[in-house]
Amino acid sequence: MTCERNGSAAGKGLALLLAILVMLMSVSCSRPAPEADSLPEGEPDLRITSFDVGYDSEGEAILLQSEGCSLLMDTGSIMTGTVIEKLKQAKVTEFEIYLSHWHDDHYGQILNILYDDDFHVSRVYLPEPDAIEHLYNVEKYGHMPWWKDFQRHWNAYKEILRALEEKKIETVYLGQGSAFEVGSARGEVLYLDKEPYLDNSVSNPRS
Repeated sequence: MTCERNGSAAGKGLALLLAILVMLMSVSCSRPAPEADSLPEGEPDLRITSFDVGYDSEGEAILLQSEGCSLLMDTGSIMTGTVIEKLKQAKVTEFEIYLSHWHDDHYGQILNILYDDDFHVSRVYLPEPDAIEHLYNVEKYGHMPWWKDFQRHWNAYKEILRALEEKKIETVYLGQGSAFEVGSARGEVLYLDKEPYLDNSVSNPRS
């Protein structure tokens, strides 16, 4: 199914989904959405499912669905393929993907999804390249304690770009203030952290 769009996915958004998503970040079970006829007049028809991605609940995978369109926000941890199982159980096979940032508990399963013949991914939203590329500076940062981990994320970033090119999947880069659409719902990027590695925190508090 091809989703119909009313406007540019990279334009300025009017409605914000972020506040809703933040409330769901700590939810480890899926909650049913209200019936469509119970939604306030003028509100978008939007279903939000927060997946339990396993691996001690580290990571994120949130499915947004509206008017026959689906978008998977992050793909869970590199350590577990739970999100793939849940998508197949829910019979969700055609969708777009939004990667919020370059930590492997968020981009972890994207390559497995892209190369899974059961799925058709029509578009992938990525953080604007500068969110990671400005840190790839050996002279400036090579001595930093987080550099080894950063190289792992950098290599994954380049591998994901190659896969998207190979699969000829449309790639849209989002920065602060950019918008994306899911059916009749629109979301806006309120904040894009370009320094997620610099505190070298094991607890990953900025993720």
